Amino acid sequence: MVDASPLTGLALSLLSVTVLLLFIVTVGFSGYAIVLRIAYERRNRLWASLTERWSKPVLSAIADPTTIPAVHTVVEKRYRLYFVNFVLDYSQRVRGEELNTLRSLAEPYLGVIATRVKHRRTEVRLRSVQTLGTLGLPAYEKVVLEALDDPQESVAIVAARALARPEYSHHAASVFEKMPRFSGWEPLFLAAMLAEFGPAVLPLLRDRLRDETSPEWLRAVDAIALRLQLDPRGADIAVAALESATDVDLIAALMRLIAELGRPEHLPALRRFATCASSVVRSEAMRALGAIGDAGEVPLLERGLGDPDPWASANAARGLLSVGGIRLLERLSTAHPEHAVLLGHVAREADA
Repeated sequence: MVDASPLTGLALSLLSVTVLLLFIVTVGFSGYAIVLRIAYERRNRLWASLTERWSKPVLSAIADPTTIPAVHTVVEKRYRLYFVNFVLDYSQRVRGEELNTLRSLAEPYLGVIATRVKHRRTEVRLRSVQTLGTLGLPAYEKVVLEALDDPQESVAIVAARALARPEYSHHAASVFEKMPRFSGWEPLFLAAMLAEFGPAVLPLLRDRLRDETSPEWLRAVDAIALRLQLDPRGADIAVAALESATDVDLIAALMRLIAELGRPEHLPALRRFATCASSVVRSEAMRALGAIGDAGEVPLLERGLGDPDPWASANAARGLLSVGGIRLLERLSTAHPEHAVLLGHVAREADA
């Protein structure tokens, strides 16, 4: 019989070594967690202490900007970045002259922030651009403008958002050119950002909406922005764009633009979409027909009551209310009892 004791001893030794290594790793992780916890609590205590130290002087400076130099005397050099973060957080609560005061408070320390715009870590670059965009314009306008080319979309969009103001409309073209890289962002957000430039951006929006070679998702953003701007020429451009548009989101955006700013002469361009295969398009067509139509649209809207899509049928009912009033809804409820509940709901909406 083979003596198994050497093998058993070896196995026990390996098991002991394994257990020992696992114990060391566990102790190491536990120690690391304790260190992180201590560091976290220390940062919290420090932040609470600095907040208590700075709150009263900063509030005094907001009330009386002549005390700004006195605030700077209580900001130690080693805590300057903390102070900028404190001011940045505070800036979310104020506007106008109060915000200008906060910018003056942070201004001596923003040079350090500007050097971090090229940091290797994305979150540091993003926070730096956000800080300069909120507190450092126009002094650091060029730095924020260069951040439009940051390799990370999140940093670039923060830079674009910072520049999207009427006072920086001379940068509208630069932001406009970078829009294709933001294809994954919410169209309404992008459109609202562009609209913030004010009238200066209108020619750019109009031209790209006309351009059939531009991506349709991007033209949809432009259509939304024109609607937010209440561009008086937007509906005419939208009607022309409908002739070649194939993307559902673009067609829907064009119809919302027409519904908001259109005129009766635009109705023929809308009617053919009332029977589109897309329920989204049918719904927007019904809404637009009701918004700019008259009694002549009643037959088409009446047929829309039977649309299988609830949004389209509801918009048809609202359109009927718009072009014919409550009495028309009452008459149709009698003529079409199967739609009486919907028509009654829309009538109650109008009374609410």
